[in-house]
Amino acid sequence: MKMLIVVASRHGATRDIADALADELRQKGHAVDVAGPTEAPALVNYDGVIVGSAVYIGKWLKEARQYVEHNQQELTRLPVWLFSSGPSGQVSPRPTDDPQDIAQLMKLVGARGHRTLLGKLDPAQLGVFERFIIWNVKRFVPDGARYGDFRDWSAIRAWADDIAAALPVPAIA
Repeated sequence: MKMLIVVASRHGATRDIADALADELRQKGHAVDVAGPTEAPALVNYDGVIVGSAVYIGKWLKEARQYVEHNQQELTRLPVWLFSSGPSGQVSPRPTDDPQDIAQLMKLVGARGHRTLLGKLDPAQLGVFERFIIWNVKRFVPDGARYGDFRDWSAIRAWADDIAAALPVPAIA
């Protein structure tokens, strides 16, 4: 099958997750393209789609939400999965809270599932406004945001394996 992964990533950490998903799906015999929401190709040539976004202040990035909304008709005809990347708080960060509006986006396209994956927060990559937000979060929720790379690569690969298992077996060339 030919899969498209559409990913909105502000600083590259969520794009790295999309690339890892693509690599794992390729190892299972699927052809996979990865693109940002604004440069994603037409869906006519794809058999399935994964859409992911970094999460900021509890929400997907605007371009990811718009991609799902603008391509709703085409996405409802394909198997679709959604993922969110971003939690980096708590003493032991766990992806427990879904972003705002994710249930609505899932319903809109009939998504087969959604996964919240741990993220990465690197102060060197943040702008002044982003550092101000993190400072406020830390001020009011002492362990609400932590710097570091919390991405769980084995969990990411396992989820890609789950997706691959739900797809028809690729034809042997």
